[in-house]
Amino acid sequence: MKSISEYSVKKPISIIMMTLIVIVLGVFSLSKMSLSLFPDVNLPYVVVVTTYTGATPEEVEVEVTKKIESSVSGVTNFDGITSSSSEHYAMSVITFVEGTNMDTAFLDIRESLDRIKFKEGVSSPMIMRISPDMLPVMTLTISRDYGKEVSDEEALIATTKWLEEEVQQKLNQTEGVADVSISGTSDTVLKITLNDVALKELSLSNEQVLDKINRSNIEGLVGFSLDTDGIQMLYIGNKVEGLANLKEIPIFYDDVNDRIYVLEELAQIQLVNNDDASYSKINGKLGVIISIQKQSEYGITEVVKAINTTLEEIAAAEERYPVSYQSILDQGKYINLAISTIVENILLGAILAVIVLIIFLRDWKATGIVAVSMPVSIIGTFALMYFTGITLNVVSMGGLALGVGMLVDNSIVVIENIYRMLSEGSSKKEAAIYGTKQVAAAITSSTLTTIAVFIPMFFMEGIIADVFRSMSLTVIYSLTASLLVAITIVPSASGHILKEKKEYNQSKFGKKVFHIYEKTLGYTLRHQAITIILVLVFFVGSGLLAYSRGFTLMPKTDEGSISVTLTVDKKTDFTNLSKIADATTNQIREEIDDLDIISTQIGSSGILSSLMGGFGGTQSTVNYEISLKDDRKLSTTQNLAKVRDIFTKFDYSVVEDGKTIDIEVLEIEVSEASSINMAFGSQGIVIDIKGQNLQDMKKVAEHIATLIEDVEGIEAIDDGISVGDPQLRVVVDQDLALKQGLTSQDVKDSINLFYTSLGISSIVNTRTGIYYTVDGVEYEMTAAATGIVGTTGIDYQTFLGMIALFDEGLLTALNDAFEKGEIYPYAINPFLVTETIALPGVFNPDNPQGFIYVNPMLEYKVEAGTYTFQEANKNVVTIPGETPTTIVTYTPHEGYLLLSSAIKGHVYSESETNPTLVIQEEGFATITTDGKNRVISVTAKYSDGVNKTSIASAVADKVNEYLEKEEFQKQYNGIKVAFSGENETTMLAVEDLIYVCLVGILLVYMIMAIQFQSLKSPLIVLSVVPLSFTGGFLACYLTGIELSIVAIIGLIMLVGIVVNNGIVLIDYINVLIEEGKSIKEAIITASKTRIRPIFMTSITTIFGVLPLAIGFGQGAEIMQPLAIAVVGGLTYATLLTLIVVPTIFGLSNNKKLKKELLENESDER
Repeated sequence: MKSISEYSVKKPISIIMMTLIVIVLGVFSLSKMSLSLFPDVNLPYVVVVTTYTGATPEEVEVEVTKKIESSVSGVTNFDGITSSSSEHYAMSVITFVEGTNMDTAFLDIRESLDRIKFKEGVSSPMIMRISPDMLPVMTLTISRDYGKEVSDEEALIATTKWLEEEVQQKLNQTEGVADVSISGTSDTVLKITLNDVALKELSLSNEQVLDKINRSNIEGLVGFSLDTDGIQMLYIGNKVEGLANLKEIPIFYDDVNDRIYVLEELAQIQLVNNDDASYSKINGKLGVIISIQKQSEYGITEVVKAINTTLEEIAAAEERYPVSYQSILDQGKYINLAISTIVENILLGAILAVIVLIIFLRDWKATGIVAVSMPVSIIGTFALMYFTGITLNVVSMGGLALGVGMLVDNSIVVIENIYRMLSEGSSKKEAAIYGTKQVAAAITSSTLTTIAVFIPMFFMEGIIADVFRSMSLTVIYSLTASLLVAITIVPSASGHILKEKKEYNQSKFGKKVFHIYEKTLGYTLRHQAITIILVLVFFVGSGLLAYSRGFTLMPKTDEGSISVTLTVDKKTDFTNLSKIADATTNQIREEIDDLDIISTQIGSSGILSSLMGGFGGTQSTVNYEISLKDDRKLSTTQNLAKVRDIFTKFDYSVVEDGKTIDIEVLEIEVSEASSINMAFGSQGIVIDIKGQNLQDMKKVAEHIATLIEDVEGIEAIDDGISVGDPQLRVVVDQDLALKQGLTSQDVKDSINLFYTSLGISSIVNTRTGIYYTVDGVEYEMTAAATGIVGTTGIDYQTFLGMIALFDEGLLTALNDAFEKGEIYPYAINPFLVTETIALPGVFNPDNPQGFIYVNPMLEYKVEAGTYTFQEANKNVVTIPGETPTTIVTYTPHEGYLLLSSAIKGHVYSESETNPTLVIQEEGFATITTDGKNRVISVTAKYSDGVNKTSIASAVADKVNEYLEKEEFQKQYNGIKVAFSGENETTMLAVEDLIYVCLVGILLVYMIMAIQFQSLKSPLIVLSVVPLSFTGGFLACYLTGIELSIVAIIGLIMLVGIVVNNGIVLIDYINVLIEEGKSIKEAIITASKTRIRPIFMTSITTIFGVLPLAIGFGQGAEIMQPLAIAVVGGLTYATLLTLIVVPTIFGLSNNKKLKKELLENESDER
């Protein structure tokens, strides 16, 4: 049976045709592949948003969040839930086990939520899957120039009409567009101002005119008409369209003068912007923002291209009013830049690799044969990527860029061995066939070892695994293609193109290098211990140096986008907030030289806000989106520092009516908008405080936030407390309560009795009904309190002073009697009697109207544990005088007691013996829960250039020291603190990658054991692995690169790359020993023979990756750490492989080698 190489040499036409088939399939596949920034990932999250208009965060938590958390916890593959309860709405993020079918999970969640019985007023939950497609692919501002005569308001009204009627429709029709949302538009209404004088002359009322307009503005099916051919439908079509037609509506017929009056003669008609609390500006001018989302099956770049085409058509079609548009966010632009950068790096790497081949081979034909392996392998890889659903993205293309240098490695080994056989006198066909056969096993083994390190990555879970799985497949495909090229195309071309009897003449420099190398190798073979110790010292030292830089999750990108959210006291007047927004925007435009566009909006913004009906933000927040120039002088991080400095030092005061008003700023959040952050989560320190008592949790959060301020290297510390409306907390003094015969449950039941007996709902809401006002907050009255009117001027002390405390037995009896409709435990003073009243011991004439009392008419008695209630004796005494006064008193019947005499205290009282204390506290704008506990998260960001690992460790030490104190454990028992920030995520990923590395090494060992049929030889080759790590560590340290996940994956890849040189070397040493050479002679001969192909393969790989390591172009920073680790590791490992591997091989055969060395020394004497 013919070998592959023999078939390739003897059947060149077949090889050419097969190559052409691969090229055609590859080019076709490339034309069909879409571009994206990152690979498609299946995020195991579902978001549920539920609105509850008018409800407080606490009410939302009880009536919505807890019910949702309880319902979904039993869904298949449920992994966890995080919820936030805010005023008006709740949002829950449900996490599923990795690998869950999210389509099925979505349906399960829907069924689970449909079973929940929500309170009236709660909307049906909106469910959505978290997907990168939720983010807009493009955000832009667009406008028309109406000339200087048109005011800003008129221009905004006209632009809004144009956008809603024309532009939005055209953009929605663009292929690949899923949704188009517009913000900053005018809330245009029709304003009709009637002329009272004209109406009076015609004896018309406003209502008559409006009725006439409505009755003239109808259309639709009104009946049918008989026709000779059957029945015809009868429509009326008088619907008024357009402002001009509206003006011509006939309103009144003057039969005396035979004249018809139209609306325009009786009123002023105009379109106006009804939204006086809207603010949306672009670069300081009124602007409209359009956000566009794509359909999931389309690529980002193709959708963006189609959108730009549509926009150009819209602009070209407008002749009267010039149209201008400018992109604020363009994902397609950044993707194209990033992909273009990778492609340029691939081409540059390929050129450098070819230059290396020319220098070493000094033969254009041989160089051409080897060089052709790169494009053929890459094109073949595109075909495999297309058929396995891999997109062209920064990660997959980065895998190709990384593999460019490696693609020629197998071909180099083959061509070099063919050269050697030609120089020994073989014919070119024999050299091509047998030269390929000799190294086929070795290059197959080396290819498999490189592939092996990527296989464990397929067993990892999480977003990181999803992202880098595509890179692994790309490298595997390209290496497999390069192996096939090396054993088919290379021997086929060599057998027909190369010259016979090819001789290789070594240069003087080469001879000198070989001489030095032989001397060095001889020295290390004699001093094995020193060599091994030095290598290990370098390994440990480099690891410590790299660790000093710290770990990070992902490398930082420089995308040129900055987001700022300014939150102020929600009582701030909109006009004053607008002044602040104008002033800050102008200062940014003046001080940030790299600024391209700044978009400023007040209130809700973003896709989530629109889904929640505008509840995603408030009128107390200003959102800034800053886009920097492409040719910026400073990095995004440097500009971000300048922006943060502007907001930190800004004077937040405005002048109103000659007075200076200071605006209270609650929070300033400045962040770098990054695709990395969107894909992998927020960056920084996160400390979660978990428990049930929000006030205690708040104190712990504030203390921890203060505590970590002393840690150098962190900034923007946030205690995670979102301040809401004030709230009251009732604290029960257990000792005083016991003396009064009360418990905490009795206090709670007494409060409930007060509310239920008067029909007062504790829910703040905006529903229709009758309201009772307390401290400026309205409470709804139910039917039980019909007729009660609200009152003003009651503070919370007075209101809570009305709630009496009763013991358990009496409370139970009062509730039972009230539910039966027999009694009313409370009464309100204006409705007790119609005359002036006086209730000694109960009524206080200084109390405001609407004050509520324990019913003074009610008395009770207890017999055998049974309570009986009835009306007490009423005594009316009139005191004569100029203004007679009527005094009403109530006395109990015999054996009865007045209900007021059973009062044990009040919820609020200044009495020292009162069992309860009322504390007013800050409320919470948002309550976050995780399905079991409430959560407050203290966050902080890392300063630039710090060791994140050591900083996170210092923060953890500070917090743990506080948690271990006896004071904390006693005062805050039940509160738990956990760390869940970037460092924790990073270290979990590092732990996973360590397992991947170990499994990869094990697989590499097994493959080499099969190749060598030895258990010892693979261990010798694997000795080069720590050498590669040494070089990778040193390269990362010297270039200032942190050990990110990307860099660590580069180190793991080195395991499979650097052993290739060792395989080629050890394989030939074993061959020479089998031929009868001594161990020393075999080591030195094999090392000298293989030094050339080893250098060639290593240098071509290094030069192929070098452009990516240097980081040419925007977007290259994502894969740069990986390339740096590979370049550093391979450079160092190549230099030492030729020294350490032979040394360790000698050490493994130490007895024989020492004997040979002693014999050589005796011979030399």
